[in-house]
Amino acid sequence: MPNRINKGPEVYSPDELHIEYSRSERMKMNTFTDGRSSSSKRTFSIRILMMDLLLLCIIGGVIYPFILTSNKRGTLEGLKCELSLRSLDEDLYLSVLMRNQPEGLSPRPVEIEFLINGQSVKKVNDLTPPTGEDRIFRFRLKRGNEKISVRVGISIEESRIELNAISPVPR
Repeated sequence: MPNRINKGPEVYSPDELHIEYSRSERMKMNTFTDGRSSSSKRTFSIRILMMDLLLLCIIGGVIYPFILTSNKRGTLEGLKCELSLRSLDEDLYLSVLMRNQPEGLSPRPVEIEFLINGQSVKKVNDLTPPTGEDRIFRFRLKRGNEKISVRVGISIEESRIELNAISPVPR
């Protein structure tokens, strides 16, 4: 009869080494356990989920406003347009610069619409600047101590471009 070593499944015989398992030992070896209870597994996965949500909030709250306010420049049929905001005390000064290239368009009718917080406050109908020149359209707005969303729609015939910006809260 072969000798058992260390009361394990190994059985030693002088001719060969072979392993004998009982059914209960084999069942224990087939199931993998990581040593954690199911409640600690759940709290770990909840912790990972909360970190993912926090990361999404940081991306949405910090990075997205920079993307949203970056549309201050655009080109419409070779005409370069730029929106700028200046704040002074309780006044907000908006200006739209239209720059026509030297090889640009001949003067055409243009419509500029200023929208403040989604409400149309002023429409300007004018001509685009002559080739190689600039034209600036200005608008002044009284405001309180609030952040203001500014959109400017510029239309030349069927073409349209929208510029947008958010004014900072005055100090």
